[in-house]
Amino acid sequence: SLLSQIFDNIYLVVIGKLFSAADLGFFTRANTLNDLPSRTLSGMVGKVTFPVFARFQDDTARLKRGLKKALTVLIIVNFPMMIGMAVVARPLVLVLLTDRWAESISYLQLLCIAGLIYPLHLINLNVLIALGRSDLFFRLEIIKKVLIIINIVITWRWGISAMIYGMIVTSIIAYYLNSYFTGVLVGYSIWEQLRDLFPYLIMTSVMGMAVYAVELLPFPNDWSMLLVQITVGIITYVSLCRVFRLAVFMDIWQEGLNKMRFLRAGAAE
Repeated sequence: SLLSQIFDNIYLVVIGKLFSAADLGFFTRANTLNDLPSRTLSGMVGKVTFPVFARFQDDTARLKRGLKKALTVLIIVNFPMMIGMAVVARPLVLVLLTDRWAESISYLQLLCIAGLIYPLHLINLNVLIALGRSDLFFRLEIIKKVLIIINIVITWRWGISAMIYGMIVTSIIAYYLNSYFTGVLVGYSIWEQLRDLFPYLIMTSVMGMAVYAVELLPFPNDWSMLLVQITVGIITYVSLCRVFRLAVFMDIWQEGLNKMRFLRAGAAE
């Protein structure tokens, strides 16, 4: 926790020392917009899944099934949020922050790519803690902090965007390291995880292209463009997941329908 508190702000400290106050402001705004949905969602899922994983720590088969479902549920929401935010970054920033913060748009788009992977870290690390392997957790955290320092040392001279590209690379490496031990301890390797995540990544990518196409149309203002893009994104993503009947999505959809029927029946009585 102490390491995390220090390194969570290390990019802000470095950018504040090496770049102008304006550059730090643009990065901070972009980072705040990116962190809000991704870290909030990850924190909620982490709190719910940890006691479940701990309960199944002696049953590897059930733990693997629980991890698989939790991971899929997490990316069902996080993938479209992050890719959608990357695509609508321009109208989103202009509407929420005004054109004074336009330079933060490119930073936000890059940070959203890193945000795709962040929840995958958390869910795999939760498994290690639930299994009582805090030793592995600590070693992994040390390695990841070293990767952050290496990234800063190598990329700072090329600017903030280069540092964010480095963040994406270190995030991918960190995900591999986290999931490696999950594969060893639970039997749910990174390749199995990627195979389960791939259909949702494809659906989200198609959604992103549809949302981007909307931006090519004429709109009277950024408000209307943002509203239409969000609407198109939601409809496209939900429709694709239903058409291709992706398993976990259909489970969630059916559960939602059942609850709606229950509420209607209760209201009728």
